[in-house]
Amino acid sequence: MQILIGFLLLIGIKVFSLTEIGKIFSYAFLLYFIVQILIHKKIIFPKTLFNLLLWFTTILIIISIIKQFIYTSISVVPVINMLSIFGGMFWIIYVNINKKHSIKYYIKQLYNIVNFYVIFNFIFFLIGIQRTSFGILRSNNAGINEFLNLLGIQIQRVLFIFAPNLAYFATVSGVLFILALFLYIDTHRLKYFLSLIYSITSIILVDSRGALFGLILILIMIIIFRKFWLKYQLILLIVFFFSAFIFTHLLTFIVDELGINFMARGEYILSKRELIWINFNRYYQPNIFQFFFGYGNTGQYISGISNYYSFLFKNWINPTQISLHNNSYQLLVDIGFIGVILWFTIFFVLIKKSIKSYLLNKETSYLAFPAIINYILIVGYTDITTNLANISIYFIIFYILIATNNSNWKQV
Repeated sequence: MQILIGFLLLIGIKVFSLTEIGKIFSYAFLLYFIVQILIHKKIIFPKTLFNLLLWFTTILIIISIIKQFIYTSISVVPVINMLSIFGGMFWIIYVNINKKHSIKYYIKQLYNIVNFYVIFNFIFFLIGIQRTSFGILRSNNAGINEFLNLLGIQIQRVLFIFAPNLAYFATVSGVLFILALFLYIDTHRLKYFLSLIYSITSIILVDSRGALFGLILILIMIIIFRKFWLKYQLILLIVFFFSAFIFTHLLTFIVDELGINFMARGEYILSKRELIWINFNRYYQPNIFQFFFGYGNTGQYISGISNYYSFLFKNWINPTQISLHNNSYQLLVDIGFIGVILWFTIFFVLIKKSIKSYLLNKETSYLAFPAIINYILIVGYTDITTNLANISIYFIIFYILIATNNSNWKQV
């Protein structure tokens, strides 16, 4: 319950940002953070390899926020707010997870948290209540649902009332689908089956093709190619990291060397994301320090790279601050090459621990956490997932990392 309260307060901060309601959520979260410190003031952080990696990554993230304050026009209040949000999120999760429980216990707990959030939004949608504005768009709607339009159903993309934005809510719904699917396979309980229905329905209504594609791909890997997936996680993580780099260089070869310039005809494969990545490869020119430690939070803006693709976002309020729409590229400009390596090392270590627990207990639900990490990284191919701007996914990632590390992996 304590973790659920923290999660909902963080969502409220994001959903109602730049409003008076958002300030109330921020104050409430700060107060809740202080209460948690007072309750758990004697907490001990063991000097394990995981904790050292996580603390060093956390320091890099904090430094990136400070850099944003130094190199942009952001005021000190938002910086303090971001630091308290990040610190509070980490603290609330860490102090409320202990080593007495199995990984399966934490899988069920995360299911309860995410399920409450998604079904809450879904119920409001069923009774006809959703957000009247997308928040970061100038228009009052998010456009036609292209997926359903292909099926002859013409409706607007649904703006769920407590969704920070479309893509991130769809990603959370995808996380719920994975949790519910694996728990249903083990238990065949009706509640998990119902969660499968409204989670996939939410993704379709939001029309997030990246989240839907990521879900299909991860299910194919686990169901059809499970042995390969279990054995070659390191290879998969490397592919996830270099995917955009490989794609854009292959695209450049097709255009420059083969003379097939379909983009000149206005034809794009990834909704013009390839233009963002091509400009990144062209204008990313860091010095040694920037390469290893990044430019700071919103590194694409601090480095000036976003100026070269801002024309793609003329209808947005902040076109020069739009992300690179790729997780690896965004991490690289925010916290640098060292930060990227740290993140992927942490992911690999804890994915292997979950797989080891699965091989010991032979229950499919034990694959939920590594499946979710893989899923988030796949979605991160066309968006950003491990970034403070996406607090809901960031929360889920930290929960999985800390729960997997602190759990008793031999216990069923």
